[in-house]
Amino acid sequence: MTECVAKGRAARPNVELCRDGVQYRLIEEVTVIGESVDKLRQSLASAVDAAKALRRQQVNSRPATHSRHFPKAKLTRTGLFENTK
Repeated sequence: MTECVAKGRAARPNVELCRDGVQYRLIEEVTVIGESVDKLRQSLASAVDAAKALRRQQVNSRPATHSRHFPKAKLTRTGLFENTK
């Protein structure tokens, strides 16, 4: 919004361009907003990178679903597991 107002004041047809306090404040506000947007984009990028790293960590720490764990009952039936009580 501020940028539109500043551009509108800078390009008024049939009106002499003015450089008054309002115009300078508008330009300053546009600059401050632009810097804030840049900082927010950097924060967002850092947060996205941290989320990706956390997701990779969660995936890597998840137990393997294709492990070599065989149920005791199945091993007993096949004779591979002897019950030594």
